[in-house]
Amino acid sequence: MVKGESPGGHILVVDDNKINLMMLTRALNSQGYQVTTAMDGGEALEILYSPAAETIDVVLLDILMPDLDGYQLLGKIKEKEELHHIPVIMISALDEMDSVIRCIEMGATDYLHKPYNPALLEARLNASLAEKRLRDLEIEYLDQVGQVVNAAESIENSTYDPESLEAVAAREDALGNLARVFQSMADEIHLREQRLKQQLEQLRIDVEDMKKSMSEPLSVHIPMDRRQALVHGVSLPESTVGAALFVDISGFTPLGEILARELGRKRGAEELTRILNQVYGALIEVVHQYHGSVVGFSGDAITCYFDKDEGLLAVACGLEMQKTMAQFSAISTPAENTFSLGVKIAASAGPVHRFLVGDPQLQNI
Repeated sequence: MVKGESPGGHILVVDDNKINLMMLTRALNSQGYQVTTAMDGGEALEILYSPAAETIDVVLLDILMPDLDGYQLLGKIKEKEELHHIPVIMISALDEMDSVIRCIEMGATDYLHKPYNPALLEARLNASLAEKRLRDLEIEYLDQVGQVVNAAESIENSTYDPESLEAVAAREDALGNLARVFQSMADEIHLREQRLKQQLEQLRIDVEDMKKSMSEPLSVHIPMDRRQALVHGVSLPESTVGAALFVDISGFTPLGEILARELGRKRGAEELTRILNQVYGALIEVVHQYHGSVVGFSGDAITCYFDKDEGLLAVACGLEMQKTMAQFSAISTPAENTFSLGVKIAASAGPVHRFLVGDPQLQNI
């Protein structure tokens, strides 16, 4: 196999005569063509059935060869879908019209008699190369039209890839302009879909929260020690000993500002309340695990009480709360910003006095 270096086109020359191959290769190289040679039809098939066939522009094929002759090789080229578009110029010493007709009917692009005229050979090659390049452009165009059609279908299937039309959009013709317009429309549709999905997800969360709040029994709003006293039919003493735990959830103020910017003041406040309820739920569960009672809320702060506790339960509960807050260390906002929440905790133990605070007409604690 002999390869020349040139930008003029890649020619596969098939001839069982070594002298003919050498002379033809030298002549084609001098005219600026890259040449690959094969001594018989079998070797030519190996080349044509390999990845190297993608670079071959024209085949110069001798008819009279042993084993696999030019007619048979031409038939195999034209019956294979990946090869049938490659122009084939038949070369033969046979000066018979029947042979010419047979080759043309089998799909050959042209026919040259030996000995051939170099100028005529170059003219036939240039014509075949022009035909091949036009065919390649047609295949590329149809393939890129198919990419636009597939992109339209992918939008319906919600599988659209914004990068799928980059190559088509780079064209400077009408198809490229169509692809650029399509990209712009597809991007807008994709953004609308994303916003709609976010709105639907938020609506689902709101509905679930509403159902949950409607199904909650009144007992969840009554402190644990008060519920236990009601169950046993006893009154809680006004004076006792115990521990108070004060929990302040840090980070809510800047989170509220971010949500207000992303969603607006009303929607941002609703989202902040939803997150606050999730944090409250996780922390209150810990309080109940340590047999404590939540006795008051104040914005993003909780006051808890542990009856008959000298401070050990309260401190243990506070440490567990800090571990629980790890699940809120990376909260994603609707605009995909990440935010972290934490807790500040203080505990106090000693004598306790129970009494009502507030206006009976408004609220008593």
